Amino acid sequence: MSKTILKQSVRNNYKIWLVITLVLCLFLTMIFAAFNLRDTGEGENPISFTILTLLTTSFYGMIALIIPMIYSIFVGNRLIAREIDSGIMSSTLNTPITRNKVIITKAVFFISSIILMMAVLTLVGLLMDSIFNTDLDISTYLLINLGLTLYSLAVSGIVFLSSSIFNKSSNAMALGAGLPLLFYVLALVASLEDSFDFLKYFSLNTLFNTTNIVAGSNYIIPFIAMFVIAIGTYVASVICFKNKDLPI
Repeated sequence: MSKTILKQSVRNNYKIWLVITLVLCLFLTMIFAAFNLRDTGEGENPISFTILTLLTTSFYGMIALIIPMIYSIFVGNRLIAREIDSGIMSSTLNTPITRNKVIITKAVFFISSIILMMAVLTLVGLLMDSIFNTDLDISTYLLINLGLTLYSLAVSGIVFLSSSIFNKSSNAMALGAGLPLLFYVLALVASLEDSFDFLKYFSLNTLFNTTNIVAGSNYIIPFIAMFVIAIGTYVASVICFKNKDLPI
């Protein structure tokens, strides 16, 4: 690894990380607060579902998927393809820093930033549960966040691989953003209409099934699959970057 590259990656991307993490935590906090207000109202229309039910339907079904995806798309593109496109990578590789150190350091930064984002999100949820006393099923909540972390890492791996394959930022963005968004749309369409149920088999989102996680069944293999996808795409990214022709 290269400390120089790591510091540069942090300096160039910490603002977007902070914004995305803050937005995620804000949405999560609002859901806990809304649940608490309904639960402690004047007794009219008492809620018949738990905070976990509300979270899985209102937060983990869309917000927790889309917002980290935005982070992965923009940062993943900036880490490799945009630097090649702008000539920054050329300057970097003209120093004693090797390609191997560059790509591995950037991969470590990207993976670490996503894990840290999910860790902060998880801690905020636990804090909100403590403040609002919502009787959150903590073990299931932690399991859902583990699944979300694996899903986000798999998405980031796809974006990072795309960024490592293409020298043009626009091409990397088209594939890196297009695939995760396509997966989301396919899963959405499959959930809306039974006749399109087969589409779920073509979507990465199917592997992150909060219903199965809450039920405590059929989630281990999808978790393993997301982990394998994440590892595979990052390893492929390193190999592609080390062996491809660069305009330097």
